[in-house]
Amino acid sequence: MVSDAGGYVSGRRDDGRGDGKRDALKAAAFATFSGLFEVLGAILLQFFFDDITPFIMDFMLALVAGVMVALTFIELLPSTLEVVEPKQMALSCSFGMLFMFCSQTISRQILASWFGSK
Repeated sequence: MVSDAGGYVSGRRDDGRGDGKRDALKAAAFATFSGLFEVLGAILLQFFFDDITPFIMDFMLALVAGVMVALTFIELLPSTLEVVEPKQMALSCSFGMLFMFCSQTISRQILASWFGSK
C-alpha cells in the first residue's frame, strides 16, 4: 500500500493498531452501555421527581447540551482530524447540519398536515 507522509492509506490512518472489526464491536458495546445509562437515568428521574417544572427541564436540557458540545470539541473533532483532512471534515459537518435542518423542516410540515397546524 502507498501512503503519504502523514501515514494515510486510502482514507484511514495506517498506524497498525489492529483489527477494524474488533474496534467496531468495541464501539458498539460502549454505545450500548451508554444507552443503558440513559434509560437508568430516566427511570431514576421518574422515581425521585414527581413533578418536573419547566425550569428543571430547561436546566437539564441545557446541561445535556453542554455535555454534548464539550464531548464534540474534546473527543470527536480531534479524532476526526486524525482520519480526514479538515476541509473534508468541515464539508461533512456542513452537509450533516443541512440534512438535519431539512429533515426537521420537512417532518414538521408532514406532521402539521397530518395532525393539523397549531
